[in-house]
Amino acid sequence: MLIIQSISLIWRKQARGSNFAKVRHQFRMAYPIYNAVHDEQVVVYPFEFVQTEQGIITYEELTQQQLEKYLPTLGFTSSQVERVILRELSRFRKFEAYSSIQELNLTNLSVSSIQNGFEVSFYYDRFRSGLPFRRGHNKDYCNRQSRLYGQDCLNEIAFILKENQYGRIVWNERKKEVDTGVWYYKIHVYNLFSTISSNFKYDIFMSRTPDYEYKQLATLY
Repeated sequence: MLIIQSISLIWRKQARGSNFAKVRHQFRMAYPIYNAVHDEQVVVYPFEFVQTEQGIITYEELTQQQLEKYLPTLGFTSSQVERVILRELSRFRKFEAYSSIQELNLTNLSVSSIQNGFEVSFYYDRFRSGLPFRRGHNKDYCNRQSRLYGQDCLNEIAFILKENQYGRIVWNERKKEVDTGVWYYKIHVYNLFSTISSNFKYDIFMSRTPDYEYKQLATLY
């Protein structure tokens, strides 16, 4: 079984200064998860954050703040605002479970089952990733069965996880808003834990340091 914690932090031009960078430097790379029992092969826990002028908050908190601010200006009563907030917050995913490793679909992450563990790779997906373009060794360059066959992109094994091992991938990107053309910035953290137990503790990613850590951190202009 593979447990993944997918963490992302987004910031925009207003948060590019040195003071904001100091706050991001303290951004935590691991968080508690729900203590649950799962029968699936893969469980993903998403955590999404945004940096504002007030600090780093979750997207749930940002959504609530925006609704509390704007809905009353549209004539919503306090009880109506509360109902809308509850409805919108319920849409946020608590976890995703997959019966097969092939169903996993996280950007730039490729995982394959091997004997007694998992092979974890980082690759540059030009259809989903922002800048800068990552080039380097492509382990599947000559593999006609791979969708990365013949492509000039980075595609390499980050680490191999055996039972009860913990790995972390950290990467960043710069992207452009489709509607406005404004640049924004994002850092991603994937925490992965391989286990044969379907019952795991809430602090599985906090009670120890990773056995392996792979980074693709570029300068984001």
